[in-house]
Amino acid sequence: MDSAVRIVRKFAATPVIAMELAKLKSAGLSQSVFSVTAEVKAQQPATQMCKLFSRTGQCRFGAKCKFMHTPTPANANTQQQRGANRQCNFCKRVGHLEATCHFKERLLKQLQAQPAQTHTTLSAASPAMEAASAVDLPQFLSNLNSEEDDKQATQYHFVMSARNAVAATSSAASSRKTGWVMDSGASCCATYAESDCIEVSNCNISVTAAGECFRVTRTGTAVIDTVDEQGRTVQLKMQNTLISERFPYKLLALQPFTARGYRISIDDTQLRIVKEVERSAFVGMKDSATRLFFLKQPAPVVLLARSYTDDTNLLWQLHLRHGHRNFADIARQYKLKLPQSLPACTSCIMGKSHVHPHLSTGFERATRVAEGFHSDFRGPFSVPTDKGEAYLLTLVDDYSRRIFGFLAKSQSEWMEIWTQFVTRVEAELGKTNCISWILSDNGAVYTSKAMQAFCASKGIQQRFSAPYAQWMDHTAERNMRTIGEMTTTTMLHAHLPKRCWGWATLHAVTVINRTVDNAKTNKQTDAPRTFSRLEKWKGHAIPGQTKGLYPFGCLAFKHVPSKIRGKLDAHAIPSVYLGLDPNCRAYLLGSLYRLDLSTSVEATFIENVFPFRKIKHQESPAALMWGTDNNLLEGDPRLGMFDDKVDTSGVLKALDKEALAAIGALPDASETKPELRPSTTCAVATGDARL
Repeated sequence: MDSAVRIVRKFAATPVIAMELAKLKSAGLSQSVFSVTAEVKAQQPATQMCKLFSRTGQCRFGAKCKFMHTPTPANANTQQQRGANRQCNFCKRVGHLEATCHFKERLLKQLQAQPAQTHTTLSAASPAMEAASAVDLPQFLSNLNSEEDDKQATQYHFVMSARNAVAATSSAASSRKTGWVMDSGASCCATYAESDCIEVSNCNISVTAAGECFRVTRTGTAVIDTVDEQGRTVQLKMQNTLISERFPYKLLALQPFTARGYRISIDDTQLRIVKEVERSAFVGMKDSATRLFFLKQPAPVVLLARSYTDDTNLLWQLHLRHGHRNFADIARQYKLKLPQSLPACTSCIMGKSHVHPHLSTGFERATRVAEGFHSDFRGPFSVPTDKGEAYLLTLVDDYSRRIFGFLAKSQSEWMEIWTQFVTRVEAELGKTNCISWILSDNGAVYTSKAMQAFCASKGIQQRFSAPYAQWMDHTAERNMRTIGEMTTTTMLHAHLPKRCWGWATLHAVTVINRTVDNAKTNKQTDAPRTFSRLEKWKGHAIPGQTKGLYPFGCLAFKHVPSKIRGKLDAHAIPSVYLGLDPNCRAYLLGSLYRLDLSTSVEATFIENVFPFRKIKHQESPAALMWGTDNNLLEGDPRLGMFDDKVDTSGVLKALDKEALAAIGALPDASETKPELRPSTTCAVATGDARL
């Protein structure tokens, strides 16, 4: 009997138990059995009164305070004054203090009656109560008889019922369950299989598990695969996991979760680990045989054909019967459950494959001017220019988006144009080897050995788009489309012959470079919203950049210098505007109506008169063909210059008279002379190309 009393008193001397019994102050089992312990341990500070609690009625340390919390008249009045603002340091509820907490008193009574019973809710808010509930009385009694061999070794305690431990240790190692047991009283994770861990190292740790004390020599980081409540696969990595064959189960400690703000709740069938901030929960299902909670494991990966159920086979048959209709519509029509993994129909993949939307966010953009260029060819055009050019070549700067346009007779001229362009850019910027990369398609001129050798000597990286994936070079392709549309539109409006496409494309490039660029593109380069591509390339504003731009194909009067004209000769001759000369900053003018090219720095423009138009109505299309020859008198220089080759397709391109009359473009047969003079509201502009 004396030895039993000595053992019980030693158990009561545990700091956590002594503190809780001293605070209880009830006339029950603690006063009759453990009263002597409080007198013998005179050095325990639990007999001293907490000054902060006696003065204010609250203590910031709560249950962890090493002094006694005894209500006094002074703090009782303070508590009454605070009223509803009082908060319990134990259960964190408002309206009472820890000394009068009924929840704490009820839990302590349950601890005295059943020391090994685990409470149903754990959280990081009550660590003292977790430590108290983690002490198993039978386990503690068995530990008193064991010898303490190594006082310096770290000790870990694992709480588990003796019935489950005996059942697990008595079974063979091959019959052990592979799941992880969720243990609320374990100090750290543990496993019997070293293959579950990574970063394994040696250690020397004393462990008490299932009433048995042994030593663990291996530890590591356990990698645990599980699924959350939404079915998503999650991988947990638990550090300091003990490894020993003597563990009856794989134990997943819950204390690391509660220390990080997770809330653990237990009901009759499952255990949930929830963190409301992340809106995710890990679930442990209760085993009916062992009455333990095992962490939910992901479903094993098996062949798709073997995972079919009866509903899946029926869904597959209905899919074939309905002409390979998608599985979601079939399941909704026949009220079938849609499987988590849909069957893979290769016939649908082959017959319904299409191009998915392309994302342009993954492209690495340039961070400075002339860092990278996009290149593309367009042609050959059906009608060559007067000089025989049949191709349009563009080089687009990735940073400023400035376009450099070139006309070429064939693609073999690429190397000559490219080498001269690199030299020009280096001279303009004053830096050698300033070009870092060039992006193009897989054309033969871009992949030639001469191109590779030149780029290697200059340190230029060649980038290519994939075959049949022009969208990968979207900058060059989109700018080429804009140039083509502007060229076609201006030529149709001016009704110039098709051989003028070379001047029209170069004029379109000039207009695009001198027009304000997209606001989003300017924001990416930290440029003002009203900056054009030319201004971003130069790095400063150019107020007079639009000077010299007039409607392509409009009427222009070229000034005749006094040295080459007579006294009675006209001071200006009519011509047509074809753009700007990039070499001498003058106007490109074509004669009426042979389009003999000349340059002039002095010209007067009438912007709403287009000499090559056949129909006088300014809002009507210029290419209406029906009856327009009646407007041209015999001997008119425009007569026959728009005649195309004989069309043998049999398609009638003429418009009916009603359509022409609706737009006011029906020619009048009574007219004998065409009116070529401009209207009274025409705009007359005098241009000076000297910028």
